[in-house]
This record gives sequence, C-alpha cells and structure tokens, in this order.
Amino acid sequence: MVKDYATRNMGAKHYSRIRQAMEAMLKLNNGKAAAHQLAERFRDVYRRRPSLMAEISKF
Repeated sequence: MVKDYATRNMGAKHYSRIRQAMEAMLKLNNGKAAAHQLAERFRDVYRRRPSLMAEISKF
C-alpha cells in the first residue's frame, strides 16, 4: 500500500505520511527489515525527490 501511495502522490505532506507509515512498520514482526527494504526501493526509484529522501533517511 505504501508503494502504491508513493507512486500516486508527491509533496512534503505526502512524504511525511509515507515516513509515518514506515515508522509504524517498525512495530511489526520483521518490520525493521521490511521498512529498510522499502526505503532502499524508494531510494532507487524516487532518487529525484529530495524531500522524500530526507524523510526516509533514518531507514
């Protein structure tokens, strides 16, 4: 769902929401690994969105 949301939405407000969803993922079983994997994918696919890169920098 987060991948789909990132595909359809751009802007600081949406990037903050993506970060919040990824922070919630950390609470799940194997969530840390899943959040890291998702962040790696976003870094590859959305490297031209510096605001998104700043939001997901801690993952």
